[in-house]
Amino acid sequence: MGKERIGLAVVGCGNIATRYVSTLASYPEVDLRGVTDLDLARAEELAGQADARAYPTLDDVLADDAVDLIVNLTIHHAHEEVTTACLEAGRHVFSEKPLALTTDGARRLVDLAAERKLRLGCLPFTYMGEP
Repeated sequence: MGKERIGLAVVGCGNIATRYVSTLASYPEVDLRGVTDLDLARAEELAGQADARAYPTLDDVLADDAVDLIVNLTIHHAHEEVTTACLEAGRHVFSEKPLALTTDGARRLVDLAAERKLRLGCLPFTYMGEP
């Protein structure tokens, strides 16, 4: 990542995203570039609260060269697909639990991240969502 500030975007603007966005604001090394969601109105609402951009689609996020890291907060069955797209686009990814729905899917993601020399993280609890 090597930059002074990390350009970050959140994918998935459900309940936990609000907590992540507010917590991330306290990190001076993080530049919240924006958020996206399948429901653009929900993304726009969260973006307004965070003084960030609402990207219309994941493709728009991935087209922004200022985004280095994706926080994947999508619904569980979308994690593998979203994380794969992000890694293939050259972005580091932190995914909310689970990383994927199958062990094979998780292994594919780990292998893809290693192949691309990208960071991939996932925790078994809500890392930035605890009060």
